[in-house]
Amino acid sequence: MAAIEDPKVAREGAALEESTIIPSEVPLAPVLGYRNYWYPLIEGRRVGSKPVAVRIVGEDFALFRTAKGVAALIDRCAHGGSRLSQGRILFRDAP
Repeated sequence: MAAIEDPKVAREGAALEESTIIPSEVPLAPVLGYRNYWYPLIEGRRVGSKPVAVRIVGEDFALFRTAKGVAALIDRCAHGGSRLSQGRILFRDAP
């Protein structure tokens, strides 16, 4: 298994620890991962008066329509753990 050496560590003459060995077969990914990008979910016209459940990049979201447009939240109630997409919207005009 080949190791990728950190140039800074190599300059200092220190050896890499066993835990820092990375297989050369690992594809390079963005430093911050794919979760930090914008993704289109669905057309806005498909979000009506009820919340819509959507899953992207391994995360569940609840899309809903407000007076100002379409909004999204993680599809999990912080208090009870239930899915927000299964609920209803009570205060559509709230800021």
